[in-house]
Amino acid sequence: MAWPVHIPQSPGNRRDCYLFIQGKTSICLQGRVLLIVFYAIGAVGIVTLGLLGAGLWWLVMSSLLASTLYSLRFGLAIAASALGMVVLSGFAFTTGLLTLPVDANTYAISATSWISFLVAASIMPFVVFQSIAIFQKSTLDLVDEIDRQRAEIEILATHDYLTELPQLNLAQDRLQMALREGHRSGTKVALLFIDLDGFKEVNDRYGHDAGNQVLKEVAKRLLRLLRDVDTAARIGGDEFVLVLGNLKTKENAALVAERLIADISRPMDISEGTVSVGASIGIALSPDNANDHKSLWRAADLAMYAAKEAGKNCFRYSSEGVSNNSVREI
Repeated sequence: MAWPVHIPQSPGNRRDCYLFIQGKTSICLQGRVLLIVFYAIGAVGIVTLGLLGAGLWWLVMSSLLASTLYSLRFGLAIAASALGMVVLSGFAFTTGLLTLPVDANTYAISATSWISFLVAASIMPFVVFQSIAIFQKSTLDLVDEIDRQRAEIEILATHDYLTELPQLNLAQDRLQMALREGHRSGTKVALLFIDLDGFKEVNDRYGHDAGNQVLKEVAKRLLRLLRDVDTAARIGGDEFVLVLGNLKTKENAALVAERLIADISRPMDISEGTVSVGASIGIALSPDNANDHKSLWRAADLAMYAAKEAGKNCFRYSSEGVSNNSVREI
């Protein structure tokens, strides 16, 4: 099956806000509401009470929210706007255009004034800190989502979308790793090329959907026979490869090939009915046939074609004479 890939919005794109948990409200919407409330309270406080009230605090906090939730440039714009309002209010009060609604001394000794001031001083940091915490959590969620989707994209780039097996490039990398480990440990590495016999007939008779079901079932049967250190890959069409490491003798590879042929040949139940396919397998070993991955790959490929010519649904070893179309059967 294919992995779903959803490309997340960039955090720098302020037009499309990243939806907060459950997608009920967005950080942008919450931020805008808070900014409007903070800025409105600050503006009213500055114009009404001047330096007596806490309006300046609210304006400062609105610029802090803007820079935290959006960008430094937007925060500076809000701060510049607040500074302009302070300057205009100061000019209006000093020139008599605006006057205080209460006497300063009366306001300073009023219990109501101090209670209002205390409430504002208590609520303001709580709201700001809560907003920042929400923003940080949404940012971490976005980072986790990006990491998850990056991992999915990497899987899509290296694995077959249908069978979820590794693709050609990853199979070759795994082969090189197995060869290096084999050289260090003195063990053999076997590369098995597998081509399905009768797959074209199934595809032609029942359609591509049936063919896809067969490929997925073959992939499952391959994986059932492998160890954790082995690799099964689909390299295209109905062709698969197996990388078997840490083998003591070449007979170990032959045993796997025999089991594969027997298992793949068993009837498969698909939506269109019951079908059967076979497997022609070519085996090349390191260091017997080659020491590098490219030579080993060619040897296994040629051995697989020799198995086809020998009547299909069988396996053949590569040999020293494989480049001359000469192979020998175990």
